[in-house]
Amino acid sequence: MTVGEVKRRLMGPESFNFSLLGALLRRAKMPEKSQMLIEELNQVGLSIPRGRRRLSQVTLLSALTEAESLQLANDFKKITESEFPTRLMAIEALDSFKQSTPSILPGTCDNENLNSIRLQKLQAAIKLTKQFLELMGRDTSPMMENNMEPLLDEELQAPLSTFSMLTHGFGNPAIQVGVNCFLRFLEEQVKIICEQQEQKINLFPNAK
Repeated sequence: MTVGEVKRRLMGPESFNFSLLGALLRRAKMPEKSQMLIEELNQVGLSIPRGRRRLSQVTLLSALTEAESLQLANDFKKITESEFPTRLMAIEALDSFKQSTPSILPGTCDNENLNSIRLQKLQAAIKLTKQFLELMGRDTSPMMENNMEPLLDEELQAPLSTFSMLTHGFGNPAIQVGVNCFLRFLEEQVKIICEQQEQKINLFPNAK
């Protein structure tokens, strides 16, 4: 762990007490180990008041270092990209839309009209989703040894940094994984509709 990470655990929203920091650092609860930790903190200008109470609820993420949290997020990303059934979800969503829409909007039972309606909705959703991801990509919450200049207004960056510290760096990349998965789900539907339109053109080249 870096000094910056220890500082975030002690002075951030979690306000780790001595016991929690020792557990995070995998230090045994032995007098000599405790004294050694006190001395090491003093060497880098940090200390923990005796009897301090933590300020936030302990979660499973509290037990992870930032490096471990980032590795978890990276593994989550790889598995999601390789195993999540995005195309099957897209096919199911399109079928469901085509079955339910005519009863809601009479006169739209024509497949071409349904595709046109769906494309408009998908394009709007894709635009909003990309805007959300662009904002998340500008998050400069401190992580590991990185402490970048902020790109967002303080009133937005501050709560993002708090969220990042409470999740030990897992939160932002994990959310991006989920939202990127949703974006692929939307884009896959657009791809399927375009494939259907292309097939129709190939089957009926003279159709108007």
